[in-house]
Amino acid sequence: MTHVISLLGILLIGSVLSACAPEAIPMEKPSNSAASDLQRPVAENNSQEAFWTQVKNEARKEGKVVVYGPPNSDLRQEYMTSFQRAFPGIALEYLGATGALMAPKLLSERRAGLFLPDVHIGGTTTMLTALKEIMVPIAPLLILDDVKNPARWRENKLEFADENGKFVLVFSAKLGGHATYNTQALSREKMEGFSLRELTQPEWKGKFLFYDPRIAGRGLEFAGWAYPHPALGEDFFKGLAANEVIVGRDARQMQEWVARGKYPLMLAGSPEEGQEFTKIGMPIDFARKFKEGNYLTSAFANVVVLDKAPHPRAAAVFLNWLLGREAQTIWSRVMQYPSLRKDVPVDFLLDTVIPDQGVSYDKGWTEASVRQKSEIQKTMLRIFGAP
Repeated sequence: MTHVISLLGILLIGSVLSACAPEAIPMEKPSNSAASDLQRPVAENNSQEAFWTQVKNEARKEGKVVVYGPPNSDLRQEYMTSFQRAFPGIALEYLGATGALMAPKLLSERRAGLFLPDVHIGGTTTMLTALKEIMVPIAPLLILDDVKNPARWRENKLEFADENGKFVLVFSAKLGGHATYNTQALSREKMEGFSLRELTQPEWKGKFLFYDPRIAGRGLEFAGWAYPHPALGEDFFKGLAANEVIVGRDARQMQEWVARGKYPLMLAGSPEEGQEFTKIGMPIDFARKFKEGNYLTSAFANVVVLDKAPHPRAAAVFLNWLLGREAQTIWSRVMQYPSLRKDVPVDFLLDTVIPDQGVSYDKGWTEASVRQKSEIQKTMLRIFGAP
């Protein structure tokens, strides 16, 4: 279960960790680019192994790496334990918060001349808007063949969210579009290949729910996919509004209504949150194979390395570790969505979040999608009214 930790609590923990961590060797003024500090190609060294050893030794002199990431206490604890077991002498400081809280904090620190984090793990909207000018290229920091080999990854390539394909690396993705439905009201056969456009028909009037697409979250994410879709578009959303769809923000309450049969279906539902009802045998399931297709979302599973990073070698060590099988397995198990690495197991995941092999999905993390989102949000406000 995901546990959201307050910024204050994390900062207090971080202070204790800093006091206990090995003292960092004083460095000169932070480099303008963590990447430029590691531009030396492996070929100029005796071997990749020798270069990797050199980088790790330099990272130990820096003493620590500071990561700003998702607000999940389990992930934080497991990452700290595993990373520091793998790299003794390099302390991992982890601060967790949502993008809405993290971006203002990070930018205000920098305005005050404080360059604290080395790495940020979070959502593409934050990275491609608020943080776009303070990221460095990822490729020069990828040292190990195990992580930079395209054959290790889905579609045989490293996935990037930014149009340049350099800065925002996507390492995990799950199916994004789901409809939570009551299995006593709707059969699994009907929901296999269900057409979303059916929800605009008169027989559905006032009988289904939609997680609010006017605010940041899964409803707006769904709208970001469906609005430009040639088979859906603005007419689809106008049809939902005309059909008196019930728009809400309490996802748990809405899914409970479906489980209890008050409403047969919820659009933009969440299998992860709905598990509490399936575990006690309530008649609830999650459709993911729509006639119109589906999309992938990376949610928090995007990583950037920040410019002027105070610990550039440690940032490189952490990045190579993060993209390895061990760290990706931890991520997938704790966060409950599949890694884009091919060798990470999926047996602990819900089937409903796993993309089917050989199926082409739209990607919800692209820079073009992020640019469209603000305009789509305005359109949702116009169609569904002010909250």
